[in-house]
Amino acid sequence: FLAFIEQELIPLINKSYRTHNYKVIAGASAGGVFALYALQAKPELFQAHIAYSPAVWWNYGASVKTTKSFINKSKNLNNYVYINIGEEAGIM
Repeated sequence: FLAFIEQELIPLINKSYRTHNYKVIAGASAGGVFALYALQAKPELFQAHIAYSPAVWWNYGASVKTTKSFINKSKNLNNYVYINIGEEAGIM
């Protein structure tokens, strides 16, 4: 899905509309997990990654662990990352 966004969707949007070089990806629940995945898989594709109530409980919190590790290892990361858990209960 990320390859589709990069290779087909973004070029189509850039061709059809006035755009800027600053791209943002945002999602909630599974979409929030995808925004965190996009940060790690293609950090240069988007300049901001917003995860609203991401399903961080999925796969025993793997997305949080890998995101934290990725950010800690990325010395020159120039991205805005926002994660909001809101009023979720339990292991969130």
